[in-house]
Amino acid sequence: MKSRFNRAVFETPRSGNLPPLTLPLYEPLLTGLRAMTALLVLRDKAIKPLLAAAQPLRPKRGAHNPKPIDLHYDAIQAAMKGVFHELGLAA
Repeated sequence: MKSRFNRAVFETPRSGNLPPLTLPLYEPLLTGLRAMTALLVLRDKAIKPLLAAAQPLRPKRGAHNPKPIDLHYDAIQAAMKGVFHELGLAA
């Protein structure tokens, strides 16, 4: 791993003149990038869907005193589930 590290960022001179701000420069390793990508793909494409499928499907408790907007929202949500099922997108 190649890196260029400038100590000016972490050292404070005793005089009032501060050096220009420079940051460390790192080059990532190809194997590290592959490992991080594999973990992200595994999390997004395998683990999250498995956990979502493992949750019990039960209706959520609604509000005790639903407002008209809540009823509209529930109707839209039910309609969208039907659309997704029709398109084959329902999980």
